[in-house]
Amino acid sequence: MKKDSQIIMPPKNNKYPCHNNSLTDLKAEQWKDIPGFDGYYRVSNFGRIKRMKREQMNSRGVVMVYKERILAPRIYLAPNHYVSDFTYQVFAHFSLGAKRYHLPVRRLVYYCFVKPFDLKDKTISILCKNGNGLDLQPRNLKLASLTEASKRVLSENRRIPEFKNTDPHKAARASIKYTAKQISQYNHKGKKIKTYPSTMEASRQLNINNSAISAAARGRERTSGGYFWNYGNATHFDVETFLEKRRIGYKEKKGTKVTQYDLNGNRVAQFLTLKDAAKSIGKDYTGISAAIRGIISGAYGYIWKRGWGKEKITVKKIARRKRKS
Repeated sequence: MKKDSQIIMPPKNNKYPCHNNSLTDLKAEQWKDIPGFDGYYRVSNFGRIKRMKREQMNSRGVVMVYKERILAPRIYLAPNHYVSDFTYQVFAHFSLGAKRYHLPVRRLVYYCFVKPFDLKDKTISILCKNGNGLDLQPRNLKLASLTEASKRVLSENRRIPEFKNTDPHKAARASIKYTAKQISQYNHKGKKIKTYPSTMEASRQLNINNSAISAAARGRERTSGGYFWNYGNATHFDVETFLEKRRIGYKEKKGTKVTQYDLNGNRVAQFLTLKDAAKSIGKDYTGISAAIRGIISGAYGYIWKRGWGKEKITVKKIARRKRKS
């Protein structure tokens, strides 16, 4: 198990409903609007999140049509260093207008299908009775105060033993001091605003979701609450380097890799995306796209292959049927 919290992808063929992305309702499934997002997003009593069909005009004045779909959950492993295991935390991640939201699903399910409460109140916890964070049905959820949540952790021996007979709030603070990592908040220029002893403390003071802060500090999100975040207490945060790493990471994950060859089959260059390849020769990427899909044999005086290609390829047959670009 990794020591630090990390996001994981939903495993295939999993028995938990939150992993089911089919638009077909499950047996006995009910849907209700997510508070504050009526008509846009809904949550079911199984913890599934649905985006409703809608039309929306973007910043360029173009009307975008969003189809109805089930959103894949964001699932985090929340480690417990004391007992060397982890629990699952499931979040709904979606956007409306120009703003993105990162909401804990168990709180939404409890609010909509058990009993409403103040969703912004950080002193209220929603616990899974059986300890399984993937079981999000109402019958498995329980509302608890910080004191009750702390007592449960102590009773299950998931915190340092010497805190067992102390005040739960003091135990929680001491445990955080033992396991937490310092985290610093930065403005858009990379200047440090403040350092906090933990993400939980930063969340408490700023009313920003602690998991969202953690995701930003680990580079999985650009910012959280409009700020950049990084572990430690460095006086400056290199925003440009951070954003460039994110751009490269996004290209590596989402881009179509392309290899460029000369007409003799010698590898010239490799690119993370079609746009990068097109930019290198000052052309439009549509011709390169057609070439890697086999519609044409070459484009702009070069041969193009999808992915990371070999140093040299055989081009005898390709050269005979090559068209002028």
